[in-house]
Amino acid sequence: MITWEDINHVLSGLIAKAETNKNIDYYKNRKSNFKSDLKILIEMGGIISGGGALGMLYGIKIKDIDIYFNDKKTFEEAYLLGLAQPRIDPCFYIEKPYELHDLTATMLTMNGNGKFEISNEAQNTYDTNICHINKHNLINHKKTAERILKYNKKYGFKFKLEEIIPIFALSNVKFDKNIILHHDQ
Repeated sequence: MITWEDINHVLSGLIAKAETNKNIDYYKNRKSNFKSDLKILIEMGGIISGGGALGMLYGIKIKDIDIYFNDKKTFEEAYLLGLAQPRIDPCFYIEKPYELHDLTATMLTMNGNGKFEISNEAQNTYDTNICHINKHNLINHKKTAERILKYNKKYGFKFKLEEIIPIFALSNVKFDKNIILHHDQ
């Protein structure tokens, strides 16, 4: 199984290498356009995953996109292009773009041709409307708690109380008593 340590080991070296680029100021200060930058990154082989892909699948307007690369050289280029575009976050992966996602609802991808690849975990979420937490992928409890609230409201996904209470307890995010919960029968 891929861990955050695996990704961080590769990623820290790639980012450091990209940031030593002699044209770093050019990348940080260049004129940026969300749609044209996204198009360039997709043409470079980027794969959209996570909340951006989920929003596209459901036809909901998205605010930002995580775009994934597993080729080191291409990721370095994508990282530099992303410096001037706060709505696009170039990410690196080893096996699957969604390998470290914390919610099963986000375990899908969309390629440059608009084709979705939906993991079994994500498909189960869409079929049952119950989103599960990938406990081994929890890094930032606050961000996960915020995503739980957002996806509950935006998509109507239900969550199991026993999966989300520890996250809210560790995050200092206020638990919404109106959150839609799933109870085992």
